[in-house]
Amino acid sequence: MTELKLTQAAARAIAASARSETLRAVQEPDPAPPPAALAPDIRLARLQTAWRRDESGLWRATARFVVGDVGRVDPSFEFEVVAPMARSQPYGSPQSERFYVVWRGRWESLQTPAPYIPRYVAGVATAVYTNADGNYQIDNVGVQNVKIPGDAYADWGILYLSPTQFEWSSSSLDIVGKKEARIKTSQKEVVTGVALNANGTLDVTTERISVIG
Repeated sequence: MTELKLTQAAARAIAASARSETLRAVQEPDPAPPPAALAPDIRLARLQTAWRRDESGLWRATARFVVGDVGRVDPSFEFEVVAPMARSQPYGSPQSERFYVVWRGRWESLQTPAPYIPRYVAGVATAVYTNADGNYQIDNVGVQNVKIPGDAYADWGILYLSPTQFEWSSSSLDIVGKKEARIKTSQKEVVTGVALNANGTLDVTTERISVIG
């Protein structure tokens, strides 16, 4: 209950009026709320044809609505859709990509501008992951460039070793299942000294050495 406080003069005036007529309190109704804005018409659609850019630079395509809980595509109606926020061709393949459209006097795409989101995939000897800062990090542990000083030839990619001088052998680095490139060697016997004896014979000394190949 709300307490109403009156001055003494006001109370006397009300009491005098009550003797001559009946007082009644009228409560004004609350103002009616403003009419609710119409909810935007947003629907799920499937891209039907490839995006094309018109003369004004606006990307256009056709699409069909996706209806029902099972995601059935309605084949009875195909409509034009535009992508006014796209600066390059919107992402998606015809008859595969699904996205939401909104009616603003025309059907407009609500696609996320996927071309601006980097998509990284790993290649040979390359790893892509998220680092501690939450950024994408790309590591490449493979051979990137091979040069021979004084030679103009340079190449990116795989380093090739001649099979006439190199061979694979079990790793000596205590890494299970790994191999290492080893220079091919062989043993050859060579003459290291010749001496003429008094009787006219020769004393020849030899030694076995390792040679490449």
